[in-house]
Amino acid sequence: MWISFDELPESARVWIYQANREIDASTELEILKSLQDFIQDWAAHGSPLRGSARVYHKRFVVVGLDESYNAVSGCSTDASVNAIKAIGAVHQIDFFDRTQLAFLMDGQIKVYPLANVRNKEVPGDISPDTITFNNLIQVKADLDNAWKQPVRETWLARYVS
Repeated sequence: MWISFDELPESARVWIYQANREIDASTELEILKSLQDFIQDWAAHGSPLRGSARVYHKRFVVVGLDESYNAVSGCSTDASVNAIKAIGAVHQIDFFDRTQLAFLMDGQIKVYPLANVRNKEVPGDISPDTITFNNLIQVKADLDNAWKQPVRETWLARYVS
């Protein structure tokens, strides 16, 4: 069952998918329509699930699920991953490339290969204060207080001086 993202409780489970390219406005609408269609019929062992989705910064698709309504199952999680993969295939977007790191700089998302960061081959504009994203957060409340983090507070700190 689709609901507004704002209706999801702070305890809602979230999954964050980082796109390998910027998502333009028309593609965003198509992605959200596809996710709305999927979530409208999303179920766990026959019980309807209540969820939503939102695109942030033209780069991240966040799927949210109100587990106080019904809990997610392994099969329903797999179904959502398959939906994201199918959406990515239609739009030629890879949502599963974990080798790219996103940074928020001057209001823009900039992406650098993980290998470059590990080899300290990053532009000088990435500093300990540069904002990066923890795409492993698990609840909606953390979108506001733990998703965006200064590099100095993450595992990346050892690579940036």
